[in-house]
Amino acid sequence: MLSSLPVNTMVSNTNHRMIRRLASALCCAYNIPHGDRFVMLIGTGEEADNHHAVETWVATTLSDLDESTAKVILPHLVEGFGQQLQQWETFSW
Repeated sequence: MLSSLPVNTMVSNTNHRMIRRLASALCCAYNIPHGDRFVMLIGTGEEADNHHAVETWVATTLSDLDESTAKVILPHLVEGFGQQLQQWETFSW
């Protein structure tokens, strides 16, 4: 849960919801599995599961967002996250 993350102090409650939605969209777009396999790669290592690790990634990648910015930034996040996953795959193989 994002509220347990250290980045929590930088993010308002409204932005928590936005970050959760953006993280969910990324998890869906990249078929991020349930579990905790990516926690050390995507998050800080403190997250309970992959989804929360993606929330951390989104929160640390983006500073305070408004709703219109979140909608515009999603394609950029999808592309950047895909590139990041490709780098991690290269290191893990």
